[in-house]
Amino acid sequence: MTDCAKQAVQAERVDEWAAQVAKTFARFEIGVLESRSFVGRAATQRRLSLQVTRVAAAGQRAVRDPWSIRHFPSDQLFLITQLRGTCTVESVGDTAILHPGDSLLVDPEYFYALNFDTLSRQLCVHVPRWEFVERAGKEVISACGSVVRRSGGSARVLQAASEALLCDVDEEETVDIFLDVLSRAARGCLRDHKSAPSSARRLTKLHDFIGLHFREEGLNPRAAADELGCSVRNVHKLCLSSGRSFGRMVLAARLNAARSALVHVVPDERISSIAFESGFSDISHFCRSFKSEFGMSPKQFRSNWDAQR
Repeated sequence: MTDCAKQAVQAERVDEWAAQVAKTFARFEIGVLESRSFVGRAATQRRLSLQVTRVAAAGQRAVRDPWSIRHFPSDQLFLITQLRGTCTVESVGDTAILHPGDSLLVDPEYFYALNFDTLSRQLCVHVPRWEFVERAGKEVISACGSVVRRSGGSARVLQAASEALLCDVDEEETVDIFLDVLSRAARGCLRDHKSAPSSARRLTKLHDFIGLHFREEGLNPRAAADELGCSVRNVHKLCLSSGRSFGRMVLAARLNAARSALVHVVPDERISSIAFESGFSDISHFCRSFKSEFGMSPKQFRSNWDAQR
């Protein structure tokens, strides 16, 4: 088989996998990691209001980006338990590596990305948002994004409760036990989060604020300070603690949104329209910033992506 034919076959496999991911989980941007063997498989079982999916993935990056969140909202939460290999999870302002036995509750209404370098196996339980809130409380949903490590006892109990959903036993009892264990684990994560230094909590809120408002013209530290209930000076201190100024954080959010839009919108959508939709008011500034961040112009980026499809 020629290299061109191999690329065509892989592109078809990636498209099929992206469609299965969208149907099974939510809409994600799927990218292939170069020089890595691509793997994408999933098998799902229904357990009353829950779904349980076994996933095998390698050589790919799956991103729940701002464009997907905006156009394809989800009413589910996902509890991911790492069974084999590792997976790097990126969220706004944070990166974590999942090792076998670790668990992570994610909310697909916020940005996150899963990086599968080598072969990784996971067990994912889909939990309706309303059912989690009803069982654990609305406040506890803020525990999403916290990793429950294998070294802690709650992680082992959580994995056992998740795996029990795969067994052919009393569904009502196993689902009830799982939801109870998940609620307890999430409350524990929330307690840990509340006991963290106030600066860490404020930085998380700042990232969330920028993620929601980066498209707004004139977004400034004063608006963030009002939202966080602190001074503008404190906002600048928070930004510096993360290694970037407020302006650079907003710029990064806008550039990531534009990059996602270049992949997802119709091919004849004007790049200037994408720039304005992502929060830029100057097309020249957008093009310079995009090339500086990603090493190529928006037009080149779109052309390269289309060539890989």
